[in-house]
Amino acid sequence: MPPVIVGAVVGAAASTAVAYFTTSLATSALVSTFATKFAISLAGSVALSALSGKPSGSFGAQSQGVLNRDIMIKQAITNRRVIYGTAKVSGPLVFMETTENNKYLHMVIALASHEVTKINAIYIDDDIIVSEAFGDLDVWDGSGNVTTGKYKDKVRIKTHNGASNQTADADLVAESDGLWTNNHRLQGIAYVYVRLEFDQDVFPNGIPNISAIVNGKKVFDPRDSTTHFSTNPALCLRDYLLDTDYGLGVSSSEINDTSFSTAANVCDETVSFTNAERVIRGSKVSQTYVHGKDFTVDSFTYTNADAQGTLLSSLDEHRYSMNGTFDTNETPKTIIENMLSSLGGTFNYTAGEFSLKAASYITPSDTLTQDNLRGGVSVKSKESRRDQFNTTKGVFVYQGEGFQPTDYPTITSSTFVSEDNNETVFANIDFPFTVVPTMAQRLAKIALYSNREQLSLVFPCNLSAFKYQVGDTIMVDLDRYGFSSKVFEVAKWSLALDQDANGQPVMGVDLLLKETSSAVYDWNAEETTFSLNNTTLFDAKTVAAPGLTVTDELRIVNEEAVSVLLAEVTSSNNAVSQFEVQAKKATDTNYVTMGKGGTGRYELLAVEDDVVYDVRARAINALNVRSAFNTQSHQVVGKTEPPADVTNFQVNIIGTEAHLSWTPVADLDLSHYIIRHSPLTSGAIFTNATTLVNKVSRPANTVTVPALTGTYFVRSVDKIGLASPNATSNVTLIDDIKNLNLVATSTQHPNFTGSKTNVVDIGSALILDTTNQFDDVSGNFDDAIGKFDGGSGTVVSSGTYDFDTYIDTGGVYTSRITATVLSERVDYVDLFDDASGLFDNREGQFDGDTATFGDVNVELQIARTRDDPTTGTPTYTAFQKFNVGDYIGRGFKFRAVLLSDDVEATPKVTQLSVTVDMPDRVYSENDIASGTDTNGKDVTFTPAFKEISGIGISASNLTSGDYYVITNKSATGFTIEFFNSSNATVDRTFDYVVRGYGELAAWG
Repeated sequence: MPPVIVGAVVGAAASTAVAYFTTSLATSALVSTFATKFAISLAGSVALSALSGKPSGSFGAQSQGVLNRDIMIKQAITNRRVIYGTAKVSGPLVFMETTENNKYLHMVIALASHEVTKINAIYIDDDIIVSEAFGDLDVWDGSGNVTTGKYKDKVRIKTHNGASNQTADADLVAESDGLWTNNHRLQGIAYVYVRLEFDQDVFPNGIPNISAIVNGKKVFDPRDSTTHFSTNPALCLRDYLLDTDYGLGVSSSEINDTSFSTAANVCDETVSFTNAERVIRGSKVSQTYVHGKDFTVDSFTYTNADAQGTLLSSLDEHRYSMNGTFDTNETPKTIIENMLSSLGGTFNYTAGEFSLKAASYITPSDTLTQDNLRGGVSVKSKESRRDQFNTTKGVFVYQGEGFQPTDYPTITSSTFVSEDNNETVFANIDFPFTVVPTMAQRLAKIALYSNREQLSLVFPCNLSAFKYQVGDTIMVDLDRYGFSSKVFEVAKWSLALDQDANGQPVMGVDLLLKETSSAVYDWNAEETTFSLNNTTLFDAKTVAAPGLTVTDELRIVNEEAVSVLLAEVTSSNNAVSQFEVQAKKATDTNYVTMGKGGTGRYELLAVEDDVVYDVRARAINALNVRSAFNTQSHQVVGKTEPPADVTNFQVNIIGTEAHLSWTPVADLDLSHYIIRHSPLTSGAIFTNATTLVNKVSRPANTVTVPALTGTYFVRSVDKIGLASPNATSNVTLIDDIKNLNLVATSTQHPNFTGSKTNVVDIGSALILDTTNQFDDVSGNFDDAIGKFDGGSGTVVSSGTYDFDTYIDTGGVYTSRITATVLSERVDYVDLFDDASGLFDNREGQFDGDTATFGDVNVELQIARTRDDPTTGTPTYTAFQKFNVGDYIGRGFKFRAVLLSDDVEATPKVTQLSVTVDMPDRVYSENDIASGTDTNGKDVTFTPAFKEISGIGISASNLTSGDYYVITNKSATGFTIEFFNSSNATVDRTFDYVVRGYGELAAWG
C-alpha cells in the first residue's frame, strides 16, 4: 500500500492520532510524513516541486477569528477561542444589561475558552487601560475602577482568568438586579466584566468596543518539566497536539519530546536587531507595556522575556515566538499550518510519533556516497518558472500597532531578480502568529532563499538510509555529478520494495533531497529595518481642542448700544464637523451656550461691561467625538472703552459768533461732546480750560459759541461718562470787536476780596477748600497722602466765590457781557498709586497725559435785576451759567463756581474779571415840524440811549438867514428851535440822526 499523506486527512475529527492517520502497515516501518513551511500546506510525501513552488493565499484567506479577533460580537451561538502567547482579543457578549434607569451598562465579554495566565490590559475602542501603573497609561485599581484619564470614575473593569474553580463576579451579582447570580461562574472561560456609566462626552458613539491584551494558555515544558505561560512555538504546538478539549488530543507517547525540546531551544536562541528597530519598538506604547513588565501568576514569576517570547533586552529577541489565537471552527490542518508559520517548522509523523524541526541550519555529520545507492540517481537542476519567486511580501499581526494586521517590509534579493531577467516576482507569505516585524522578515527571508535552492535529487538508497528523517541535513559525495560534501536536506523519506535480478524482493529507502545552505537561515543577509507608512490617518477617537479667540464689540440693538461677546473658533482637522461654545461670568458656576454648529463665529449679546467672562469651546467630529475644552478668559471692554478722539475740528468766526464743527465720532455708545475754552493762544490745555458747552448731543457735530480769542477744545464723551483720551483743539485770534462801548469792568484778581464759600484765597489765586485741616488729620505728619496743603485727600467737590460788587448800568439795557477766567488744575497726588479710591476710578488713562484730565472746572454764573441795585432790596434772578452774550438788566452780580470730581485735585483761579459793553446805536426820525413854540420842539428818543455822542439835523423848507438851536441834549432826547434872520421862532420841517450806545428797555 502506498504511504498515506497526512496533510490530506488532517482535517478529519478524531480523538487520537490513529484516527487522523489511518494506515495499513505492509512492512515494519511504512512511514507517512507531514511537513509544513511558511504558512504553506506541504505534505512530506508530495513532489519536491510543491515544496519549492510559489506559495499562494493571503490574510483574506485566513480565519475571520484572526482578522476580527478584537471585535466584540453579539450572537447566540459562536465558536470557542484558544489563545497561545499574547494576543489582543475580544469575543461574544454573554451578558449585557442596564441598571439604575440606564445609568450603568454592564457587559460580560468572553475572551477564551480556557484558563489564561493574565488579562493585563483593556482597550476601550483604541484607548488602552492597564492593570498596573506604567508610564502615563490610564490604570484601573484593585476594585476595578479606572482612576486616571477620560474614563476616570466612568468605567469599572473586572477580569477573570477562567480557572476551573472560578466564582461569579460579586459586584455584577450585587448590581444586576438578580440577572447575574452566584451560579453564573463561567468556569473554564476567561472573561472581562466591564461597567460603563452613561456620559455622552466620554462615549460619543454609544457602546464602545471592548478588547483585551491576554497572556494565553500555560503550557508544559519538557525541558524542565514546568507548566507556565510561554510564547515558544514548539511548546505551544506540543500543547495543542495533546489538548483533549480543543486540540488533537493525542497521547503523550505519540510526542517525540526530544525533537520538540530541540525545536524549543532553537526558538529560544538570541537574535540581535538593528538600532533603528530598537527605536521604533521603544515608541510603541502597547508593545512596551505588554512586553516590558515582569509578573507573577500562581507563584511562578514571568520575566519580560517569558511574557513575550521575543524581546530579551534592548538589543536582542528570541529567534521565533508564537502569539496568536484561533477559533474552534478552523480545521486542525489550518491551525497547525498557522502555528508552524511562526517557526518555519517541519512537522511529521514517523514511527508513531510526531516530530518537529524549527527552521534552522543543522551542520550535517553524515555523508551519502555511491556505496549507499541501490540504483541510479535522478537530478532536477531547476524548478519551473511558475514556481519561483524573488521577492516576498505579506502580513503579520503587529503588536506595536495594537495587534493589527500589518505589512512587513518586502524581502527582495537583487541577485534573484537579476537571474529572473530583472522581473520582480512576488510570493505572498503571511504570518498570523508572528507579532514583530524582524521575525516576520526573518521567516520570509528563509522562504525566499529556500525557494532559490532549486537542485534536487531522487536518491534510491539501501537500508543504510533508514535512520534519516524528513528535515535532516546530509552531505553527498558523487564525483560523477561534481558533488563533494554538498549539503542537502531530506525533503521526503519513503520505504521502497524492489526485486533483484533473481526476482527476490529487496527493501530500500527512497530519499528526496533538496539542496540547502547556512545562508538560507542567516538573518544578516538582506536585513531591512521595519517602519510603518508615513501617512497619518484620521484618528476618529482623538479630536484636538480647537483654536479659540475671544473679543467683544458694541452693537446697536433696539436703538441702544449693547456689548457683544465674540468667540472665533478654528480647527485644522478636516474631520471636525461642528463646534460647541459656552460662556459664563468668571464668578458664576454654570455655563450658558453661545451656540453649536459648523460656523466659526459665536456671539453672546448684552454681556456686562468690565466683567471677566470664561469662554470655552470644543470641536466635534463626524463621529460625535468631542475634544477637550479650550478655555479662555476675557474682560469685556464694551462701553468701558473710551470713545475715539474728535477729528477735523474746525472754527469759523462769523461776526461775534464762533461756529464749531467736526467729523462725527463713530463709536456706537457715543453720548455727546464737551466744548471748553482757554483764553491762552499758546500752551493751553484742556485741563485748565473752562467749559463753554457741557453737552452737544449726538448726532450733532456743530455748535455755535461766542467768538473768543484763545483755544477751543472739543472732546467726545460716551454714555457712561468716559471721555476720549485726548481733546482736540483749535486756536483762534480775534480782533477787538468794533462798535462796542465799555460800560463797566469788575476785576477780582489778584486780591479776590469777594465772598467765599468752600473756597480759599492762597494769595493771588482761588482754590477749593478741604474738609480736613492738615493738623486735624490723624497719624504722623509725613504719613498723609499728597502734598502738604492737599488736606490728605479731602478736597471738597464744589465751592463758590461771589464778586465783591455788582455792576450797575444805570438802567435796564441790553449789554454785551464778556468774561476772562484763567485757571489751572492742581493735583495734590503725583503718584498714581497714592490716589485714594478704586484704582480704575482715577481720571484719565493709566499712563495718559494729565493735561487731558477733565475732572476740574470753573463755571462763571450771572444773576441780573431790572431794579436799582443801589437802593432798597432789588430782586435778582437766580444765578445761572454765564455764557458770553447779550443780557438785559440794570444790575448784574457774578459768581465763580469751582468744581472738582477728584478729592486730590482742585481748580486754581488766577484771573477772574467781567466786562460790560454796549454796542453803538443810531436813531433817527424824519419830517418833524418844529412848530412855533418859543420853548422849542422837544424830541424824545424811544427808547432812550445810555449815552449819546452826537446829533445830526437836516432841515427842509429853510429860507435865507434861518438857523436852529439845540438845547437840553441828553440820552433821552433834545430840544430844537428854528429862527429866521430876524431871530423870530419859525416853523420848519427837519430830520435828525442821533448816535450813541445803549438802549433803555421800554419798561425799565
